[in-house]
Amino acid sequence: MNMELTQKQERGFELLTKALKKKLPYITFIKIDQIGKYHIWIKMGVEMTRFLKYYKVPGSEFHISRGLKSTKRYFEEHHYDDIAYMFPIVREDLLDDFTSEFNFKLDDIMNGLYRALPEEYRVNEEEFQGEIKAKDLRVYKYKIEVDVNGEFPTHTES
Repeated sequence: MNMELTQKQERGFELLTKALKKKLPYITFIKIDQIGKYHIWIKMGVEMTRFLKYYKVPGSEFHISRGLKSTKRYFEEHHYDDIAYMFPIVREDLLDDFTSEFNFKLDDIMNGLYRALPEEYRVNEEEFQGEIKAKDLRVYKYKIEVDVNGEFPTHTES
C-alpha cells in the first residue's frame, strides 16, 4: 500500500530526520522506501567513519587496508550499495553486534521519536478497533557513504 503523504506528514519525516541526525550524528538522510500495511520501510544514509567513531568500534580490516577512497568506490560501485545490516563495515569479531538486534534498537529509537510527533504529522493505519494506530517504522536498507576527508578511528585494547 503506497500513498501520497500530506504536507504535515512530510514535515513529520523532516522533523524525524532532524531529531535522528542530532541523536545519531552518523545518519545523513532518511527516505521512505515503501509504506506497507503495518510498517513504513525506511532507507537510511550512514556515514561510515562517523558510525565507527560513534560506537567506538574498529573498522573492517578489508576497508582499513584499502583506505577511504577505495572504500568509497566499493560502496558506490559494488553489491553493498544498499545493505540490510551494518556488519560489513566493522571488524570481523564484531559482526554479530550489528545485525538484527542492532536494527531493532534503531527501530525503537526511530519509533520513539516518531510517536512523539503530533498525530497529524504521522502516517496512520486505518482505524483499528475504534482507535487510530500509527504505523511502525522499520529500517529496510542502509546506504553507506564514506567521507574521504575523514579517517578510520584508531582503537586500543584497554
